[in-house]
Amino acid sequence: MAKNRKTKTELALRLFDAVAEKDVAKMKVLITAGADVNFPLLFLDATILHEAVEKSHAGMVRLLLGHGARVDAMNQKGMQPLHKAALYGGGRKAEIVRLLLAAGANPEAKDDMGDTPLMIAAEQGNVRVVELLLEAGADPAARDDAGHGVPKMSRTAKIRAMVEDAIRNRNADPEVRKSEGLAKVVRELRKRMARHLPKLGPRL
Repeated sequence: MAKNRKTKTELALRLFDAVAEKDVAKMKVLITAGADVNFPLLFLDATILHEAVEKSHAGMVRLLLGHGARVDAMNQKGMQPLHKAALYGGGRKAEIVRLLLAAGANPEAKDDMGDTPLMIAAEQGNVRVVELLLEAGADPAARDDAGHGVPKMSRTAKIRAMVEDAIRNRNADPEVRKSEGLAKVVRELRKRMARHLPKLGPRL
């Protein structure tokens, strides 16, 4: 039993190293050999998916999600992969945000400071990520644990205006609440489907 645990740990560490090196071919070999994409590496401040997101590599993220990587896993600061994507996912890298949302990531998840992905993206000035998160139902009126709202955190006037418009629209439209509830149901269904579908490696 101890030997089996050691083997799983070694495979997971090698998979983590392959992600750090952006070596997709090695990742495929290790996953085929049995590396667990969700293996808990407790001494690291990240999961394997967090690392792939931080490297801003959509192909690696797609591969891990295709093999069941959990989108709701948290690092030691309570950040889920979507928080990391909001931090590192500007410009063309916004594809990673789309992949995580499609896999059921919660756009309203809060880290240990009460920050949502939308707050992080607004603070970083990632316009496209802000757009994607708002489209996915992120709450533009959310506040962190210190009571700061998204408009105040926004780095640029453009993002601040986008968020304020979203707040006004949300308050004015009674159907928004219903659509937000539906979005949460869809995210949960996507998570359940991801757990039960065959783990087929998607094309990169």
